[in-house]
Amino acid sequence: MEDKTKVIQALASELIQKLGFKATVEVMHDENVYTIRMTTDDDASMLIGKHARMLADLQRVLGAMLFKKLGEAVDVLVDVNDYRDSQKERLIGIADNIAQRVLEEDRPARLSSFSSYERKIIHEHISQNYQSLQSHSEGEGRFRQLVIEKVRP
Repeated sequence: MEDKTKVIQALASELIQKLGFKATVEVMHDENVYTIRMTTDDDASMLIGKHARMLADLQRVLGAMLFKKLGEAVDVLVDVNDYRDSQKERLIGIADNIAQRVLEEDRPARLSSFSSYERKIIHEHISQNYQSLQSHSEGEGRFRQLVIEKVRP
């Protein structure tokens, strides 16, 4: 079997080209996830999309293509022009602001409109940086909310 990294890079490059974009594609493997970093001089916002929906769609399509090609599920994370890094910084800022508000007001905060990836980043940040707080998700589908609250004894 071909090296997965090379297969992923070839499929991602082919997909981007068929979508009419020119991009450099780099694939890295870390903790069972293949990160596909695309760098383009084209309008990156077209590849990222509103609320990063296009990025999520690219990820789903690549996942399906890889499953068909390799016969197994492959976890991929697509990033365009380091969007994920700036997204993570923004989410950490939101998490810090909400955490301070929960601590000051002593009442839970409910956040909606976050993807599972975004909720994961916020959950991790809260658990690593605020021992007196906890976070969890409630609800289903697009009604899923992230709840941040004080740890009760």
